[in-house]
Amino acid sequence: MDAVGTLEIAWSTGYRGDPIAFVAPNALCFSCANSISFYDLEAKPLHTHESLGKAIGHVAAHSRGIFAYTDRSLPPRLFVVSYPDFALQSELKGAAELEFRAIAFSANGKYFVSLAGVPDFKLCVWETATGNLVCKSDVTSWPSVNRVSVYQTNWKQICTTGPDCCLIWSVEECGGQFMLTHANVALPGIDMPSGTKRAVVVVAAGTKEKSKSKKTNSVKPYYPFGLGSIVGNFGDFDDDANRAIVRVTDHCWAPGGILYCACEGGQIFSIDVDSMEVVMVHNPESVVGDDFRLSSGSTDCLALNKRGVFVSGKEGLVKCLGLSNDTPSVLESIDIEQAVVSMVWSPDFSRLIAGTSQGSLLCFSSSRLKDNRPILEHRTDALIGLDILRKGDEHCVTCRQNGLLQLWTLSLCSEAGFIDLNSPCRSIASSPSSASCAVGTADGNVIIVDAQTPDDIRVVDRSRLHQNEVTHLKFDPTGSFLVTAGRDRRIFICSARPTQRFEVLGYLTVDDSVSNLAVTGSKDVTYVCVTVDRSLADTTPFPTRLFTFEIETHWRESVPSSAYSDSTCLFSSPAVKLRSFDLDVPVSGFDVGYLPDDDGLELFALSKKSKKLYKYKLPEFAENAKDEVDLLSPQSQHQGHLFRGGNVFISPHGRWLATCSSDGSILTRLTASLDRSVSVLAHDYSTGGAAALCFTGDCQKVLSAGADGSLSCFTWKFSGQGKAKGSKAVDAFRSRSAALKKVVKREDECLAGMKPLERKGDETTWLDQKIAEAHRLEDEKYSELKADIRKNIATLRENVLKKIQLNSEVPEMERLERQEFNLDTEEQQRLMAVSSKQIEEVREEIELENMRKLYVTEMLKKECWDSMEITGKTITGFGNNLEVRNYPIRKRLPNEVEELDFILTQRRIEIAELDAQADICKAMPKHPLGFDDDDEGVDEGPGDANSLALHGSRGPEFGGGDDFFYSQTEIMTAERKRNQIVLLKNCISKIKRNYNKDFDDLLQQKEAEVARIQEKNVRIKKIMKNLQLNETTFNPQTGANEHPELDLTVKDDEVTVEKYVSEEEQKRIEEENRLAEERRIAEMGDNARERALDMMMGGRLEVKTEEDIFKDLPKPEFVTTKPTETWTEDEQKIAKEYEKKQAALLEEREKHRLALEAELKKLQTSITEACAAFDLKVLKLHHLRIKAEAAVYQEELKILRLTWSLLIEEELAEKEELLQLKLEEKKTRKMRTGSLLSEFRKQVETVKENYEALVQDDKALDRSFKKDFSDCEPYVDVLYKCFKRRPRGQHKISAIEPDSSDVDPSSYNPYSVRPSSAAAARGAHALAAALDELDGESYRPDGVETTAWQRLVVARRLKVEKEQQVKSVALQLAEMNSFLQKRLKEDGDVQQEIEKTFRELNKLREERIRVSQNLEMQLLLKQGQVEVNPGNFIPDFRDSVLVHRSVIEDLNATIKTLGDGKIAAMNESKDFRKNIALLEWEHKKLNMEAEDLRDKARRIQLLKVTKELQAALLEEDTASHQQNISTLEETIALTEEAHNRRRADHKRRVAKLRRRIHEKANENARVDDELEGLAVDVAERQNVERAQSQYPSDGGMEKKMRDIRARRRLVETAKSQAQEVAVLRAEAQRLRMRAFPTLIHGEQY
Repeated sequence: MDAVGTLEIAWSTGYRGDPIAFVAPNALCFSCANSISFYDLEAKPLHTHESLGKAIGHVAAHSRGIFAYTDRSLPPRLFVVSYPDFALQSELKGAAELEFRAIAFSANGKYFVSLAGVPDFKLCVWETATGNLVCKSDVTSWPSVNRVSVYQTNWKQICTTGPDCCLIWSVEECGGQFMLTHANVALPGIDMPSGTKRAVVVVAAGTKEKSKSKKTNSVKPYYPFGLGSIVGNFGDFDDDANRAIVRVTDHCWAPGGILYCACEGGQIFSIDVDSMEVVMVHNPESVVGDDFRLSSGSTDCLALNKRGVFVSGKEGLVKCLGLSNDTPSVLESIDIEQAVVSMVWSPDFSRLIAGTSQGSLLCFSSSRLKDNRPILEHRTDALIGLDILRKGDEHCVTCRQNGLLQLWTLSLCSEAGFIDLNSPCRSIASSPSSASCAVGTADGNVIIVDAQTPDDIRVVDRSRLHQNEVTHLKFDPTGSFLVTAGRDRRIFICSARPTQRFEVLGYLTVDDSVSNLAVTGSKDVTYVCVTVDRSLADTTPFPTRLFTFEIETHWRESVPSSAYSDSTCLFSSPAVKLRSFDLDVPVSGFDVGYLPDDDGLELFALSKKSKKLYKYKLPEFAENAKDEVDLLSPQSQHQGHLFRGGNVFISPHGRWLATCSSDGSILTRLTASLDRSVSVLAHDYSTGGAAALCFTGDCQKVLSAGADGSLSCFTWKFSGQGKAKGSKAVDAFRSRSAALKKVVKREDECLAGMKPLERKGDETTWLDQKIAEAHRLEDEKYSELKADIRKNIATLRENVLKKIQLNSEVPEMERLERQEFNLDTEEQQRLMAVSSKQIEEVREEIELENMRKLYVTEMLKKECWDSMEITGKTITGFGNNLEVRNYPIRKRLPNEVEELDFILTQRRIEIAELDAQADICKAMPKHPLGFDDDDEGVDEGPGDANSLALHGSRGPEFGGGDDFFYSQTEIMTAERKRNQIVLLKNCISKIKRNYNKDFDDLLQQKEAEVARIQEKNVRIKKIMKNLQLNETTFNPQTGANEHPELDLTVKDDEVTVEKYVSEEEQKRIEEENRLAEERRIAEMGDNARERALDMMMGGRLEVKTEEDIFKDLPKPEFVTTKPTETWTEDEQKIAKEYEKKQAALLEEREKHRLALEAELKKLQTSITEACAAFDLKVLKLHHLRIKAEAAVYQEELKILRLTWSLLIEEELAEKEELLQLKLEEKKTRKMRTGSLLSEFRKQVETVKENYEALVQDDKALDRSFKKDFSDCEPYVDVLYKCFKRRPRGQHKISAIEPDSSDVDPSSYNPYSVRPSSAAAARGAHALAAALDELDGESYRPDGVETTAWQRLVVARRLKVEKEQQVKSVALQLAEMNSFLQKRLKEDGDVQQEIEKTFRELNKLREERIRVSQNLEMQLLLKQGQVEVNPGNFIPDFRDSVLVHRSVIEDLNATIKTLGDGKIAAMNESKDFRKNIALLEWEHKKLNMEAEDLRDKARRIQLLKVTKELQAALLEEDTASHQQNISTLEETIALTEEAHNRRRADHKRRVAKLRRRIHEKANENARVDDELEGLAVDVAERQNVERAQSQYPSDGGMEKKMRDIRARRRLVETAKSQAQEVAVLRAEAQRLRMRAFPTLIHGEQY
């Protein structure tokens, strides 16, 4: 096929959300399929550029007619192409190894920037014209960067952003060498309020920083178990390390060096590159106010112009934010209801182009967002297929999955029309005989669309043919038939002519759902081929089956009835010549070719499993062939696509073959020469590649549809030989068109006359309707016959039922089997076969499920049982329900055993070596701490108490001791720590095994005890039976807790379902039962021994007295048969003897009963005591388990501590290694910067020497002036002044100024005013013009000759040029000096970092030594021996000291002696103070007695001696005195009685008050309830009154006012009266107080 020519891209359409760029003022471009599409702003396609490499990656463009793109080859390449001639300017190779992340042009287009991704991660700056690398830098430390942009006014400033990083790059130049430096910006937090400012963090190259403060990475002290984290305790904790930061999505530059960044959460922040300041412009989380337009929506895209910042995102809301003030405001917003994925300004910033995720491009006006219009309105839904309308060369029709049908004009690459079918679609085909298209939907409908008028595409027919989706649609080449296929295993043949209303002609069924369909044919016959993929349940080795059948062309008018096999229009196999073939290759896609001059049909197929194209030759149909499936083998195989599978298409004239696949390529071949092909990469494999393709009718174009929804058109570029083949294809097209011209005209006229279809599809399929119609006709035709048949069947059924009833009553020997009454044996066999198949399926499922369960069981058993050396068991007490468990122990792995043996052998050698050294030195201390053996340890027990304290656990007490342990003071190396961990694990195993021995012993005791109890229970049950007691016995058992192996055994009573027994097993069981019965009968034969025993001793060898005692004596026969009066004497004697024996028997029974009761009580007591004793043993074992558990935990604690220390050592080692690598990196960087610095110094020195030379030349020109003009002696000074004269404003002219004349004040370009090379050129031109004016004759001094003046002009110009050179070199030298100073500063910073890293490394090494020497010991001490103040949880031993016990005891003895002396002194002082206090007390007592005596004397002196007193003094115990006493006693009694009466009265009052209080409380509760109701009434009345007050009457208002005035007067009167009463009350109180007497007591001496 390569001899024919090549395929070139004609056009490509489709937008999938890629970035947009302007390549000219009115031309924009974007990637589409494997090309770049160019459109103008009027939605006209301009050009399409096919990729020069493989699939297109990123695209960037500049408005001066240049664009660049990357491909997806390995390694990827970067192409720079001019527009519109598409000339390749440069091709960059090696810019990336695997992928590009982004590319961008500078504002002037002279440079562009590329950002490479995995694995090199580098940023490169290139010259656009030459493709030379300017500079590059490594970005490996920021692997997430995915965007890059260049500052519009300064190409030397670049920004790269990623979701979690933002870097500002600067291109610095020195002597023609460029260098990239960067500043890493720490992103703000998501909670940073709007308007907040903070400084930018500038990070050194190659590092990441998240904190503003400069923190040294110093090593902290080691605090085990103190800080809550094993790893990471060495270094300062960064508070910002875990803060949530924003995620950057886009950025854009603003004038003044401001960078705006958009974030996922809607945040917008700015970065001032000059002042290094971050400002949170907008944060939705901190929006205050009700401006929802600003706070809502995402900010995925940014675009800037003079008006403001335009933002948009996934919500489809485009907003213009004004940033003139500190607070942003929404100037304008519009909702386009589509997610915006890209935004770009036109070069003049007057129009904003937005690309959406739905495949549309919208153009917005800068001044008004509502003034927008669509440029492209494509869709991103996948294309399900495409076809050429009428098989011509003008229009193409496509359909998408969502039901959008589009009509395309091939010459204009534009959408001519569309229609939305409002239904998911799966297939499409176009008719050759009319301008109609057939579309298959997901619900089984076939829709016919009229596409004659592009502006009025309409649906003219809809019929539901399939139960589910229609997967394939094909028209025959003549446009006579339409063939449909779906997943319901049916193929329908319909008329393709509108004149026949697209009538369904018939259908066929196949074995499985159709995977591919192909239709071809001639004028007389149409050939149909379908393939089906065999199901997994099919056991055939061939994966694909091919069905072929033929349809005669004249059937389009009417199908003969002989072609149908039934009334549902099912074609019979002979009528359509149905054949089937098995293909040994799984087919993905195929097509069938038929040429009249060839024999038979040729089938071309792509394989699913291999990358091959196969060619099959279909044999001719034989009339007498057997109905068998033939195997079809390929004639040849050829190389296919890079990916497996694909689709095959044959050109309309049958000579060319095209294939497409998911690799995105299209291969075209000649059907006669399949080995040679022409390949073109049409679509991107990463988006699914090519989904479908088709040829135009004249085969001059090839159209392809991509899985991403793009559509591409390719044209042939024929070679000299290919032009002839192309002309043959055109001739074939013209002949076909001429043959169908009349048919097309007739059918199009009929199609135009059909009315648009408005109804929806039928709920039932066409076949269901046909079946229902056939049933109805059949019922009408055979209704009487069916009635007779039903009647006969009913009669026959009654007869059979009677026969069955009679059969059940006859004897069994004469009875027939039930199956012999079945009349339809074939149906019975079919049902039995179906049931057998279902049984087999169910049995297979059950077997698989059982296998799965067995596998899980085996895995669980292997993991949890077989791997255990000692399984877990539990002992439960008899009475206390206390459960004690043993220790389950796993089997040791071989490597663990080898490791333990190796360590034990190593320890034996070490111990032997230590003993040898001890023998030599004779001075080996017994304990590392110098403890003596006689010192006491933790416990008071002798011997090993101190060793337990030093050992740190009670493991040796439980068999965990070992002489091979390292002392805790000797574990300093990592190897010893690991060995100690292994030894400690062995110790834990020993502890558990020793405990398990006690556990096993107790378990054996329990089993023995249970056996003894069961033996006793046998006797107890017998005694209870004799005593006729119904009490329950205590019957303990050992269960699965004691014997867990019982859980692995399934008992018969645990199976709740009936066991399935096969026929073989049933026969075996019956045979075993028969043999057992025969043995039993044989054993029951004549046995002399048993017969003798029965005859002589009643069947037993010994007499059991217990049974005889409880047997009743047989009464004499006459006792029951004769009355007592008729007894004879002998009978009376026999009766008396019977009574004596009966009394003796009863007495014996009573004695035996008492004995049995005693024995029963004894047995029960012994069982109770045995159970109690065993429960006590279980309790002791439980206590032992607790102690052993404590010992195990202590050993495990030591293992954890050792593991902790190993982790710390590993952490320190890794940190040291990292610091060492960092140090090496810094040193390498220092060497690199040093070499660059030396080179830069040489360049600066060279430029400096050049500058000095120029200065000297300039001065030499100045000095040589008078010498050169010495011949003009009178005018030398005047000429020198003219020589020094310069144009006015020379400095301003020479400076680079913007050209304000070119600035449009109405322009929206924010970068319109900026320096440029044109401005510099204008300044130089102005200087030259000024010098020309200054050189004029008008400035020549008088008297100076013209020749001298010309010499002066030349000398002055040379002087000016020299001065300009000096200034230029001076500026260059200043820039180079500035660059050199920056490099010197960077070199110094690197040196400081090296020193800092070296200091950190030394600190870390010191810390490693300290950690290895600062051991942590675990000691076992009593609580009293720990004299550390406990904290909130555990004591802190970091500042503690470990001392020997003897030191503490000596100190305590000294303290006790000093304390006894102090107590004696305190007792002596106490006695002395006691005597002093006693004397003071006696002195105070005497003083008080003296005071009492003085008081008595004073009272006696003041006493008035009256007559009564004198009489009383003179009388001695008279009667009056006694009377007074009795009177007083009576008075006291009366007073007490009155007091009691008053007390009782008060109690009654209190009780009465309490009752009243209770009543009041009840009343208050009731009043509260009433109050709630009254409150509701009041509220209602207030509402009513309020409502009435809105429309008050005059009389009511006046009355209310009078009442209010009267009430107010009364209130004021009451207040005044209350004040007067208060004043009067106060005055009365004052007067009352004046009447009270005042008693003044004065001492009289």
